[in-house]
Amino acid sequence: MADLHNQEPPMRGATRKKHRVHWSERETWALIRLWEDNLEELRAQKHNGNVYGSIAAQLTAAGIPRTKAQVHSKIENLGQTFR
Repeated sequence: MADLHNQEPPMRGATRKKHRVHWSERETWALIRLWEDNLEELRAQKHNGNVYGSIAAQLTAAGIPRTKAQVHSKIENLGQTFR
């Protein structure tokens, strides 16, 4: 019989699935406006986690709850789509 108490937990993130987040047109335009406001800072820095976090906080304050990772992903997707 297997001893369930001595099993190691799965690696962090190993079983976590990424769920697709739907962005409405209004939410996307709000993000684009904030992206435009922060574009110079995004281009100036190599690591932009703080900028994405700031944009996420501004969206949340406007009633659009998004994480830093969701903001980063959406900006990357928009950039690829409209290049």
